[in-house]
Formats: sequence, C-alpha cells, structure tokens
Amino acid sequence: MKNDDAAWIVARQRHRLSDAHVQMARELGMNPKRLGKKDNHDQEPWKLPLPEFVEHLYLKRFGRERPEAVVSVEARARLRARAKEAKRVAKAARREAAAAEAGAGVFRIRDLTRSDERPAAQLLVDLLPEGWPSAADAKREVRAALERGRIRRAAFLGKELIGWIGGVDAYPGHVVELHPLVVRSDQQRRGVGRALVADLETQVRARGATTILVGSDDDHGQTSLAGIDLYPDPLARLATLEDVGGHPFRFYLKCGFVVVGVVPDANGFGKPDILLAKRVLPV
Repeated sequence: MKNDDAAWIVARQRHRLSDAHVQMARELGMNPKRLGKKDNHDQEPWKLPLPEFVEHLYLKRFGRERPEAVVSVEARARLRARAKEAKRVAKAARREAAAAEAGAGVFRIRDLTRSDERPAAQLLVDLLPEGWPSAADAKREVRAALERGRIRRAAFLGKELIGWIGGVDAYPGHVVELHPLVVRSDQQRRGVGRALVADLETQVRARGATTILVGSDDDHGQTSLAGIDLYPDPLARLATLEDVGGHPFRFYLKCGFVVVGVVPDANGFGKPDILLAKRVLPV
C-alpha cells in the first residue's frame, strides 16, 4: 500500500468521511494531511461541514454530485497490486519466451527503432566496412533509415539484433531500392537474409509499389565483371556474368531477383555495381 493510501485511510477515520467523500477529495487533488484546516465547522460555523464542502467542490468542478463508481482506498490498493503483479508475470513470460526462441534459433522481425541504433550501426561497420568504415558513418546511415517514409525492418534472436534491411523510394510509388541488407556473420545461411527480403517485399506491396531494385557492388573480384574494362559494350559483358568468388548477386537470384543492368567502375576502375530487380506486385 502506498503512503498516500495510508494517509487517506487515517483522514477517513479522523474526519468521518465515507469512501465516496474520500474518492471525491482525491479526484479534487486535496491533501489528506491538510483536511483539518477545512474540517473546523464547529469553530467557524459559517463554513460548510467537510463532507458537504467536498460535495460542493466536486459538483462545481465535475458537474455531478458523486463519482459514477466508488472504490474504497483498500480496494483501489488491491486492484493496483493485482495490476502490478500481472505486469510482472507478463514481463517474466516475455523474457522466458524470448529465451526459448533464442535457444531454438527462432528469430522474429519487427521495425528497427532508435533504441536499436548502436547495434544496427555496428553490423554495418563489422560486415560492410567499405561502405561504412567508421561508427559515425554507420550511425548516419541508421539515422537516415529511421527517417519518416523509409522502410527499416530488423531480425531479432531473443533480444539480440542479428540483421536488418532498409528500403528507400527510388521512383516514388513505383520502385523501392533495397539498401542496406546486413546479417550478423554467425547467423548467415540460416534463412535470416531471405526472411528479411521477403518481409521487405510485404512492406513494399503494402505501399502499392511494384518493384524492388538493389545494387550489389563487386569490390573484391567476386564476379567475372571485376578488374576489367566493361566498355564499350557493358551489356555484352553483363550477359557473360559469372560468380567466381561467392558474390551476393547469387543470393538475390535465389530470392527471385533478375539482373537488369550494371554500372561500370561504380566504386573505381574494375569495381562495378550489378543491378537486380524484382516485381513484387502485378501491374
């Protein structure tokens, strides 16, 4: 029981108040320890007796004579205690469920929030240092992803962030660019990336857009397009595209994307950006 409850119980007994009067006085914001200055009708007859004074103020403030439902101080304390216990039990159940999911390797996907900024940025630095070489660079990317209108979805194993994906309008209302996609090293090849891509597709369809576009850089010589001059006919070179070192474009092909283009020398000579797209909503 709160100290305030105890003070009201004492005031109820001392000033001979009903449970209704106590509730009205509480709703009026009265201090239970200062009711004595108002409960002196015997010494100052021109004052209303305390119960009538409370009723008068309550009617004037709320436009009704009494509360719609009267709850005693003790009953209110019991209700509050039960609500607190229910909240504690629910929190414990959520913790147990999260622990069970983590133990079973079950992950869940939800929106990325500001509270996830640090681990989300760390994933970028750890796994994609070419794009985000410092924590400051990565945090700017995460904050941009959190801006209004952007799609940002994250996978969690228990309470741990294990991957996230972003989407930004490339051609508003029509095409969303997938950027970025990152999955923690120890959780790769476990379906996390595919689940994030599938979830992004759901988000894009919900917006009424038809296509997802993604650029997959080759900075490490992982495809047949790396280290060579793609001009004068980049599309002819693209037609012979092969994976020679585990390039991510193969992952996107498995997710239903198709190669739609290439940007030669996007990251320096011989470091192209391979463009893939997927229609997610029939036209």
